[in-house]
Amino acid sequence: MPTFGRNQPGGDTALPSFLYEGTNGRFSFRTHWLNSAAGDETSLIGVTIEYQAPLTLLILRALKPFPLSAAQRQIAQWLAQGFSFEQIGCKQHIKASTVKDHVHAIYTKLGVRNRDEILPRLISYGGFRDDGTQLN
Repeated sequence: MPTFGRNQPGGDTALPSFLYEGTNGRFSFRTHWLNSAAGDETSLIGVTIEYQAPLTLLILRALKPFPLSAAQRQIAQWLAQGFSFEQIGCKQHIKASTVKDHVHAIYTKLGVRNRDEILPRLISYGGFRDDGTQLN
């Protein structure tokens, strides 16, 4: 069983914490003493795990209930991430004017008036906070 220096000279050694970031999101593992008065080998440690989903996953989940075509879903995701019409056109291999037509349809279906309203709308609709954590 590992010891963390609680009952050694200098006591209260910081407990380990760990942050993992990958394509599936960010996981934060923090440890804490469960019994602050204890200082022997029988003391217990608790672990708090927090998950933060990546923005692309939040957007995809939030877009699911809306009646968008596959192209509109992809364009809405790129709009929410801040891509310009020209950048989206290059990615989709379509003209910027065609992107604008898709964007107008997306705005109508999402009930927004401009690109600045898309991400907040999707995050609030998808049940997530701005930091990617899920609302209860």
